[in-house]
Amino acid sequence: MSEKWQWLRHGLHTLVELFFPKKCVSCNRRLVNEDHVCTHCMLQLPRTFFHLNPENQLVQRFWSESNMEQATGYFYYSKEAPFRYILYELKYYGNQSLAHYMGTCIVSHIGKEHAFWKGIDCIVPIPLSKERLKKRGYNQCEAIAQGISQESGIPMNTNILLRVVDNPTQTRLKKLARWENSKDIFMANPTYDFQGKHLLLLDDVVTTGSTLISCIRAIHRKYPNCHISVMALSVVPQL
Repeated sequence: MSEKWQWLRHGLHTLVELFFPKKCVSCNRRLVNEDHVCTHCMLQLPRTFFHLNPENQLVQRFWSESNMEQATGYFYYSKEAPFRYILYELKYYGNQSLAHYMGTCIVSHIGKEHAFWKGIDCIVPIPLSKERLKKRGYNQCEAIAQGISQESGIPMNTNILLRVVDNPTQTRLKKLARWENSKDIFMANPTYDFQGKHLLLLDDVVTTGSTLISCIRAIHRKYPNCHISVMALSVVPQL
């Protein structure tokens, strides 16, 4: 690229930044050499540090399931906290770049060399219903998983787990209703053989864990000796 075009490109970029400055998705501050979330908000992010505690509260939600290895989440979700806008951007505003970025942040937070990643064969994002996929235009869990895969080097597979029932959204459902709403909505792809393998299931936000448990049971019906770990971008704290 010639020096003339470089200056022109720089000038256009400066004008765009002047009239359409990038803002933090959490607090709406102007970003300065930052991606999506400002440094202040990243420092204030209520991280769970579950990966440092093998008996953390997220693991406890899956103690009923066999061949469960470990579970972790990046940060705590709260309806009152400004960090909720990170999830809103992913779910309702199609911010794929943010989803990918948050995936890379998860790996950076845990550390590439941490024991959590050892032995995991592939990352499996929770599939969306056809209706929600059409409405959103992308699967936010898949975009997060792409970021994790890029940073960790662990491959992602979107074909292992299939959604066979387009259940309604669980956003406003109570605990019992969530369990009923997520029952038997997934199945493991019969063309794969994952006996003895270790899968990492990836969800964007975990409330009761009912969706992930439905996934785990679907996989274990086909592959009873498959080992499973769970990861979430955000976790609703247990009361």
